Amino acid sequence: MAPGFDFWDNTISTIWAANIDDCRGKCSRTSGCIAAVYGPGMCRLRSDFSGGRSVQPLTAIVAPATGNLVSNWQDCTPVNACVSDGWVCCVAPEEVSSGRPTCRPINMCAGASSSLNWTPVQYASYQGSTIQQNTMTVASCTGWCAAVSNCLGAVYSRSSKLCVLKSTLASGQASLSDDSVTYIPSGGMAPGFDFWDNTISTIWAANIDDCRGKCSRTSGCIAAVYGPGMCRLRSDFSGGRSVQPLTAIVAPATGNLVSNWQDCTPVNACVSDGWVCCVAPEEVSSGRPTCRPINMCAGSSSLSGWVGIPGTFYQGGTIQQNTMTVASCTGWCAAVSNCVGTVYTRSSTLCTLKSVLSVNQAALNDDSVTYITSGGSAPGFDFWDNLISTQSSTSVLDCRTKCSQTQGCLVGVYGPGICRLRSDFSGGKSVQPVTTIVVP
Repeated sequence: MAPGFDFWDNTISTIWAANIDDCRGKCSRTSGCIAAVYGPGMCRLRSDFSGGRSVQPLTAIVAPATGNLVSNWQDCTPVNACVSDGWVCCVAPEEVSSGRPTCRPINMCAGASSSLNWTPVQYASYQGSTIQQNTMTVASCTGWCAAVSNCLGAVYSRSSKLCVLKSTLASGQASLSDDSVTYIPSGGMAPGFDFWDNTISTIWAANIDDCRGKCSRTSGCIAAVYGPGMCRLRSDFSGGRSVQPLTAIVAPATGNLVSNWQDCTPVNACVSDGWVCCVAPEEVSSGRPTCRPINMCAGSSSLSGWVGIPGTFYQGGTIQQNTMTVASCTGWCAAVSNCVGTVYTRSSTLCTLKSVLSVNQAALNDDSVTYITSGGSAPGFDFWDNLISTQSSTSVLDCRTKCSQTQGCLVGVYGPGICRLRSDFSGGKSVQPVTTIVVP
């Protein structure tokens, strides 16, 4: 397909289409159709490219499929179209473990009931943390991800049509590739990338949720680039780009903007600038999030930084839990006197406050992130590759001090007599009862 163009005169017909694959199929089954123009809910079948035309960010030129039309329920590939109208090549709900695509009614595809929107982050790729992979169309790829509980995003290869589902999108695994697009869902983010030219505007943002809200309220914003205190609103991903561990691509919220003081969810944005979906100080016992000014969130006065340890989980010690954003989750923990850390489930956005992080309750889980604050520790885990350095150390406190004094050190991993200084959490990890993650 060729996104960004519209041709509106001299069409064969203009018809409804559920998605871009449905539009491609309609063109493939229509005699004389050389291409179609797809926009949300609309498909213009064309026999040529004469007539009026324009640059239009919401539409795309779609090439028809190649080869024979595939019979109902049979295996298919990304370049196939299905013989029946309203049928597409996609993954069935019962095939999410294998990713095998077949021709089926569009409402019977994995993820068909999902209300998530998907943001394509051009040129972005991630190594590791692969759940499953197979060749398919983009629409089937994002639907597949939506149907897999621990899928945070999908890396799609444009040349091979390979869809790779990811359980983690970590800045330490980020790389640039002209052939790749990373798709992230509403409310999601792609850490480790920066795009700096051709922005709508660059403005201040208090945190990543504030930046997401600003994009959601700005006409034409498809994504934002968030870095500490900075939010770049973007209408596309053209211009300069780089791998940058301190920034993240932020997908806008989905659905209607939520009114002030009303209940909200992690994929919502609030109607007023400077307002975010978070827990109020008076709601720390329930964890109920509402739209409110960012300085009125639980934990908003806390100056402590938080470090997320991907792929880690703790059983027991639960104080309270609710669904919310990461920023609201850590703020909630900061406002609860006996909270020593949080376990955040990425697929369900469930925040679980912990009164204790015990080495005996430590476990690995690709869908979870444990957040600990400055001066905190997470016992029971070891990360051993891609170190800044390994030094001798006499105690947890000594290891923390060494990390504080080392440029670029995010955390230290302390074990008897040694301290591994780390700038990220890429590489191998394990449950290890004699080691502890320490945050400076």
